[in-house]
Amino acid sequence: MILALALGVAAFAPLLGYDYLAAYRKRRFPLLFALGSAMFAAATLWLVWLADPLSAAMARPWLFYPFGVLALIAAGALVYVLFFALPFRATYGAAATDLQPCVRSGWYALCRHPGALLCYGVFLCLAAAIPGPETLLALLLFPTANLAYVAVQDRYIFVLTLEGYAQYRKETPFAVPTDASLRRALPSKKVMR
Repeated sequence: MILALALGVAAFAPLLGYDYLAAYRKRRFPLLFALGSAMFAAATLWLVWLADPLSAAMARPWLFYPFGVLALIAAGALVYVLFFALPFRATYGAAATDLQPCVRSGWYALCRHPGALLCYGVFLCLAAAIPGPETLLALLLFPTANLAYVAVQDRYIFVLTLEGYAQYRKETPFAVPTDASLRRALPSKKVMR
């Protein structure tokens, strides 16, 4: 269990390396991003396997199934937010010479780092579906490490890599949506005449 937890926290090192190269060396090494993402996914799956989901499903099906489904929905939303709600090639490609446009719509109108909130959602639902030390420690460590990572991105990386990020930071909350950001994110229902 300790190795799986260490792997999940260590996953942020290559991710930070990827961001550092993009911001300060004006080049990207996509393999670092892929490595960090794979390490985090592997650590999560390893911990779920160690937590014995079959026993949890048999012992507490009233918790396992609803929270398991919610964990999958949150994980799917997290993947969407990180890989499909952003222009993939511009965000994760090798070239980093120009500032990329700042995405301010959809999930990114809600808050600057919707993935941080979704990460907490994934691990909270996993801990409820498969209660045990593995999922509880993952809930405490992984989203917190992710929050520290996005705080570094927000403060030091994105101001150098995303066009208009300083203004976006003033207009949009960090990770928890507000009433105003929720209204901006939802499509307006104007009556056509």
